[in-house]
Amino acid sequence: MRALIVTLYIAVFLALFGLDYAIDRYYDTRQQQAQATPYPGYRAALDMAAADIAPIITNPARTTRYIDQQKLRFSLEALEDVPLPRSLIKQRDRGEVITLGSHSGISLYRRIPGGDAMLRLDIPMPDNTDASRLRLGLTIFFYAGVAAILMLWIIPLLRGVKQLTRAARSVGEGKLDTQAPVHRGDYLKPLKQEFNAMTARLRKLDKQNRLLTQAVSHELRTPLARMRFALDLLETRSDDARRQQDIRRIERDMDAIESLITELLSYASLEKGLQLQRQQVNIEALIAERISLRAAEDCPVGFHSHHPGNQAMLDPQYFSKALDNLIKNACRHAKSQVEVSCVWSASQVAVQVEDDGPGVDEGDSKAIFKPFVQSKKNRAQQQSRGFGLGLAIVAKIVEWHGGSVRVEKSAKLGGAKFVVAFPRSTET
Repeated sequence: MRALIVTLYIAVFLALFGLDYAIDRYYDTRQQQAQATPYPGYRAALDMAAADIAPIITNPARTTRYIDQQKLRFSLEALEDVPLPRSLIKQRDRGEVITLGSHSGISLYRRIPGGDAMLRLDIPMPDNTDASRLRLGLTIFFYAGVAAILMLWIIPLLRGVKQLTRAARSVGEGKLDTQAPVHRGDYLKPLKQEFNAMTARLRKLDKQNRLLTQAVSHELRTPLARMRFALDLLETRSDDARRQQDIRRIERDMDAIESLITELLSYASLEKGLQLQRQQVNIEALIAERISLRAAEDCPVGFHSHHPGNQAMLDPQYFSKALDNLIKNACRHAKSQVEVSCVWSASQVAVQVEDDGPGVDEGDSKAIFKPFVQSKKNRAQQQSRGFGLGLAIVAKIVEWHGGSVRVEKSAKLGGAKFVVAFPRSTET
């Protein structure tokens, strides 16, 4: 947008000040050329008449008769009757012709050689038709120039607006792969880049929605089928113990559906964007708190605090959720051991969650952070009892915090090692 404002300013400046200056210079040049030798015929006549009058200036009758015989409008005036500025007085005394103008016309003056009188020649008003035409032509040229310069600025803008309009119409028709063309020096380059980023997000959301729709239908179909089967069995059961067993099976499937819906709502809220409430968080103390809440579960989690005073600027609620999901995922796949650790640097903190489970294949290291995606090992061994949303939620929370998450092989425990790195703001 800055380029749009700068180019508009330049266009207006060139249109107004540039053209005005150029036209003024041209007009002044024409006027100087026209006034370089103004009225050459009248000047010559004035010089000749002054030379003729000089010998007879002492004879008023002869001088009057000479003037009356001329076809031009000559007259004599005393020096003191023609007040002049000092610069023109010097020209008068040198015998130069002086041009004076008034509302009634133009007069040429020349001092009589050797006398104290000024010979005056009144000349008719000049024809200003050419000057008027010149002024009219220059005025028309000025406005036409302003219009042309502004049009040169507007045409690329209109082209960009048309391209954006065409792209927006295409996206509205469902063609989410549409991109607005971006050229160097384009006034609307920032707007087009934002539009292209928006369409990229729309494509990503559309892809995820399709994936979610397919995955949800698949994840819901299985427990619903089991529930229908159990309900059918209930109608034929006569043994109360078997009936209670079927009811508990239905309740487990209902819990699974409820858990899936909860996970879906959590992921959907992250897709809309987070309003993070960042604050200084003692991360190692928070990790110890989250681990203590799992003390009643079968999976033991090891953690040793080495920098208890270190802090980072995070949202404690969402950070806790990401940490819970990582620990829960590690416990689900671990054989017997899960460990959490922190690695600090001047600019960031890395939280590491390791387990002694089967690990993650290198080919799945990125895919497992997508919704409803599980590693091939887990699918083959049917070890996972989740929906594949926990790590996707972790990835979203980390993304909104400006951090990164990756999985690699744990050199210490032999299973998977998840590393979540967040930027920190202070160190105490």
